[in-house]
Amino acid sequence: AGLRGYDALLVSIANDAKVNEGAGLPPSRGGSLVAQGVYTRIRRRLDARDARSKPSTAQYNTCLAALALVSPEDIASDLCMKHMRSLLDNMRRRGVSANASTLNAALAVCSRHRVGHEALEVIDTMQQRGVAPNAVSYTRAAAAFRPRPRAELRSNFASYADGSEYGALPYGADPDDHASIDRSRSVAVERLKGLATSIMMRASNGPAGKSGDGLRAAMADTIAVVVEVLIENEAFEEAGTVAKRMLHQKGPPPHPSLVRVGMVAAALDPARSPVESVGEFVRGVEAVAESAKDGLLSDAAMCKAFNSMLETLLDAERPEVAIALVDHHVLRPNPSAGTGTTDADSDSDSDASSPSNARPVDVEVVPNAHSYNLAIRAYADFGDCYEALSVLETMRTRDVAPNKDTHEVTMSVIRQRDEEELEVQSSGAVGFGYEK
Repeated sequence: AGLRGYDALLVSIANDAKVNEGAGLPPSRGGSLVAQGVYTRIRRRLDARDARSKPSTAQYNTCLAALALVSPEDIASDLCMKHMRSLLDNMRRRGVSANASTLNAALAVCSRHRVGHEALEVIDTMQQRGVAPNAVSYTRAAAAFRPRPRAELRSNFASYADGSEYGALPYGADPDDHASIDRSRSVAVERLKGLATSIMMRASNGPAGKSGDGLRAAMADTIAVVVEVLIENEAFEEAGTVAKRMLHQKGPPPHPSLVRVGMVAAALDPARSPVESVGEFVRGVEAVAESAKDGLLSDAAMCKAFNSMLETLLDAERPEVAIALVDHHVLRPNPSAGTGTTDADSDSDSDASSPSNARPVDVEVVPNAHSYNLAIRAYADFGDCYEALSVLETMRTRDVAPNKDTHEVTMSVIRQRDEEELEVQSSGAVGFGYEK
């Protein structure tokens, strides 16, 4: 009964932390202190020499779950890893069996403190004890390799906080030594690639039928997390390679989250232009999804993936990359059907087959109002407010109905510069087709 009460309390703390994370806020310090108190109390009971009976697996699992909710501000990462290892060792010495919940709770500790090498060691140790990792295990192990944000870090995907210093640091890197940071990052990337290989092998060796398809779908979602963490570690080429490898695995159609992060990795690859790189990636997705005929790359689905990619790039403070894609796929002349343009709207003297009007055979994106809203935001984030407001005129000429978000993002552009001529220029465009 006591354990159930502790478990309910820890679930409440974890839910509060998720709410704060969704709002862009750090986890509650009070929740961390309560979790630390729960951990301390259960740990004392487990370590008591006069224990009359062997502890249960549930006690250790709850103790690990509490430790995973303690902030690094309250227990230093190295000390927290020591607590976790001693708990697992104590569990083994006393003959208490471990299960998947034990493994995942221990990996949650590693993920909270972003200690990737410990996560891989936990997986190896548990496999020796007969506990196989599942999709949750692999997801938490991958998340443990996320770089540690500095105080000035503004986004997980940001390369640098300013022009000279790294915005996030891999575990064990010396903040004042760029060579140390690069070495630690290289080690993290290689371990992530190895983790991705293990996940793909697990997916490919799964059973046939619906149960196997479910496993492969879960593993595809896990690979999406691996790709995301590779992006955070600035390994854009490796991230794209891992995404492509998973897309060609036999099984269910590609998972939308995997398509999104694969597109982001392609867009951020510095070796190629965003338009070319994203186009190549999506053509690969099309080749995989075509035989499945699942609608993954229908107009609506492709637009949703494209918009999600733009949102990620803007949240990552990479408006210049978003603008390159927006210019090509949203604002270029004569986009595909669905934007509201008709043959009557085009210039009768223009040649429909001319290079300027021909549709390039790269990514089939039919933009919607949200796409245009993101275009406005991209130019605003880049500091080009006039170009941002010109998107409104493009929407008008193409009969794309604005919505509440259009109004809000436009008002934010005006407030950003607070210039009277911007307000005059946009006053007519804001109201068309939309009443506040």
